[in-house]
Amino acid sequence: MKKSILVFIVLLLLVIDIFKCWRVAGIIPLFLILVAAKVKRSKK
Repeated sequence: MKKSILVFIVLLLLVIDIFKCWRVAGIIPLFLILVAAKVKRSKK
């Protein structure tokens, strides 16, 4: 559980950083992160 929480925090920080740096371009990696999260959830 602790590892998954750390991964979530890291992803959240990456998303915030992407929005600060690129904003519009940050939507694409954000979408990819959401898709990856859904794939991981469906596998579990």
